[in-house]
Amino acid sequence: MNLSEMSVFFRKLVKWGGILLVLLIVGKLAWNEISAYWIRTHTPPPTPPNFALGNKIPKLQINLANTNFSATKITLDTIDGRLPKTTTVIPIYLVSKPTVTLLSFDRAQDIAKSLSFTSEPKVISETEFRWEDPTSNRTLNLKTTDFNFRLVQDNSNPKLAINFSEAAAIANVKNFLSQRNLLPVELSEGSASAKFVSIAGETIKNAPRSSANAVLVELFRQPIETKYPVLTKNAKESLVRAVVTLQKSTQSNVPVQTITEIKYTHWVIDPAKQGTYPVKPIELAWQEFKDNKSYSSIGSENYSELDVTDISLGYFSSEEYQEMIQPIFIFTGRGINKQGIREEFVSFLPAINTVSPVK
Repeated sequence: MNLSEMSVFFRKLVKWGGILLVLLIVGKLAWNEISAYWIRTHTPPPTPPNFALGNKIPKLQINLANTNFSATKITLDTIDGRLPKTTTVIPIYLVSKPTVTLLSFDRAQDIAKSLSFTSEPKVISETEFRWEDPTSNRTLNLKTTDFNFRLVQDNSNPKLAINFSEAAAIANVKNFLSQRNLLPVELSEGSASAKFVSIAGETIKNAPRSSANAVLVELFRQPIETKYPVLTKNAKESLVRAVVTLQKSTQSNVPVQTITEIKYTHWVIDPAKQGTYPVKPIELAWQEFKDNKSYSSIGSENYSELDVTDISLGYFSSEEYQEMIQPIFIFTGRGINKQGIREEFVSFLPAINTVSPVK
């Protein structure tokens, strides 16, 4: 092949190569359009709610003040400036109902003994008892309906917690509960937090490590379906929390970590006893939020300006028994309060759309 023939060959190669490239690009674009059209027209509709727990569910009790945004400038400040996409259907779960049986008091006694209380309890009511241990200044209040309790030890002079390890405090609390069969899997596999605090009597305040005399440990329930957090009235607090301090050991002069208070509220949820229900459209939830129908969890009830940075779904659990654990919308952001200070904000809005199933 001479130079002239090679030149003709390469010109044809470039020509047909260019045509092939154009065909590939056009074909790819056409395929994308066809695929998108197929998905739009053939995607199966979402599974409808089954209302398995009944057509009407109890009103979710959130004992918090309603927000008041009548004079608030509200800005949606999510990453893309849009309302997030949310599921249309979500489960609601039954919570085991607290009941008293002939064996309830025996179980309460067993829990008290596991916590080293040996005396007979005082009767507070038909379903609540108090154990006292004068030698260690400890008291235990426990209900025989649900076996939730509060353990308090009077510690008038706790040591500074400078050398405390937050991780060690969490491990201490988990181990303490686990040894007494009070750490179910949803707590053991849930998240935990610890922070330095200063305690004086019943008062607990945040404090820097240098002046703290205790560590406050919070054990949070494992997220439902691994993605929906379970929140309480205060979004940063749990229903199982403990105060860990340093106290002088009876065997040596070296202070040891001691759990001086535990508030333990745990509701049993049966995953098999559930029903699915419709979730409010995100646009409706946003409008209800602006119409003061949400409940203030962290921050003030009103602001001059409020930036909502995230809206998500979770579940609400209270210290008081509720028949069902129900989903909520969680609005988070930052607002400018009456003092002109920008602060963190969290509010809750019941998420179930109160519609009846189609007959």
